[in-house]
Amino acid sequence: GNCNATATITCNASGNPQPTFTWTFTSAAGQQPLERRAQQTIPLGAHRYRSVLRLDNVLLSDEGIYQCNVDNGLGEDQEDFTLSLNCPHPPNVVAVGGCFNVTLSIWKPMPTGGLPIRNYSIMFNDNMEFANASSSPVEHHMINNLTAPTLYNFSVRAFNDVAGSSAIVISARTKGIPGQVVFSPSTLGDITRSAKCNEVQFALPGASLAVDNLVTHFPTGESDKDEFVPVGNLVSLKNLTAAQDYTIKIKAKNVCGSNAPTIIIVATPECPSSSTLPVWIWIVIAIVAVTVIALVVVVVCVYKRKQRLKNNTRSKKTRE
Repeated sequence: GNCNATATITCNASGNPQPTFTWTFTSAAGQQPLERRAQQTIPLGAHRYRSVLRLDNVLLSDEGIYQCNVDNGLGEDQEDFTLSLNCPHPPNVVAVGGCFNVTLSIWKPMPTGGLPIRNYSIMFNDNMEFANASSSPVEHHMINNLTAPTLYNFSVRAFNDVAGSSAIVISARTKGIPGQVVFSPSTLGDITRSAKCNEVQFALPGASLAVDNLVTHFPTGESDKDEFVPVGNLVSLKNLTAAQDYTIKIKAKNVCGSNAPTIIIVATPECPSSSTLPVWIWIVIAIVAVTVIALVVVVVCVYKRKQRLKNNTRSKKTRE
């Protein structure tokens, strides 16, 4: 029978008294209730009767064995009818998102409706493509020129020369190149303030879709440089020249490619002079100097006092 059509199964019996007809349905999943099915008993004369089972809009789930059971109280009988449809079962599909494309792996359905599978239809975003079927059990079909990164839903049906299967829906997300690395104004200020005379170090913000970060640097004003070096999330540029403006170019990259580089300018400060002492040493020197001066003043005062006392003693002796 054809899918989505009406199928009728007739069961004839004779008997007196009039027999009763009972239908049962067994699919591959076991015995099922008889839903969406109409039964009618028609007298044919001479104690002959016919039961008609009508199945509207038959689907693959209606395939199986329909058993007609007849009983008039004096005896019983039964007969089996097998319903097979010529529409194939839905295929099994796996979808893998790539760079601006999705690859569908479509496995040939079983059963095929008694006829070879001719092709597969693929619906997505109001577009339709067809993939031809071959003798291979699986077909690989790539859908190109998609937007990235975007989630797509694909509805896939299998067709033989007579009918098509019901649809199976599967989703896949396309990949895309990562966006530019973006620094906030405050972060750029922190990079400049933290720069040392011979080293610049800073962390990269997260780049969506990126699997690698590439960095190059060169003195500002020199010829442009594109010798990018892969780094992790921490950029550490060493052996730089003091008091020099450096151009730093950063790209986020993945398997799909990279976007335009982000460019920042960082100035290295002057290196401190080797003769210049740290501030804390100057503080210690000042404390020591003040202490020494205070001691000298105390010693001088004590000495002068002793001298005055000594002079006074001599003056008294002279007067006597």
